[in-house]
Amino acid sequence: MASLEERRNAEWARIRGRLRADFGDGVFRSWLRPLTLTAVDDTSVTMCVPTRFVRDRVNTLYGDRLRELWRAEDDAITGIDIDVSPETAGRKPSLIAAPPPEPEEVDDSAEALLDNSWSDGVASPLDPRLSFDAFVVGKPNEFAFAACKRAAETEKPAFNPLFLYGGVGLGKTHLMLSLIHI
Repeated sequence: MASLEERRNAEWARIRGRLRADFGDGVFRSWLRPLTLTAVDDTSVTMCVPTRFVRDRVNTLYGDRLRELWRAEDDAITGIDIDVSPETAGRKPSLIAAPPPEPEEVDDSAEALLDNSWSDGVASPLDPRLSFDAFVVGKPNEFAFAACKRAAETEKPAFNPLFLYGGVGLGKTHLMLSLIHI
């Protein structure tokens, strides 16, 4: 007969499979794969994610479905807690063994050039080439460049929030990512 830990791991593996089927590979990889099961008691489940942003997004968009799936596995489960723990999220926790990782797909697109690591709590891939030093300033974007540089270099900028608006190819995304790299 399977131990309680083995049974919970099997339940979690089935739930992960249903989440992937329900929401697709892209959503699963971005938001649901970072969920790590850390504890299950008689009435609640505890999971962790690496950042508050991921936790809030998962709670808002996928929390109800997570509760439904856990209730389908064990009707005694009444609550799900998602904690923020950059140290343990995505790693094998000590209480519940993590399911085997899903195979990674090879990506030959430009996105493959980006750094997909979790660093400084930022949960998105950032291209280190997009910095203020690499930005080409011209007449159409010099004001936006100056405003972004000032926002990045000043503790309390005079304008908050900074709103970038303009045509295609003027550097809005480059400037936005430059602000993050500072």
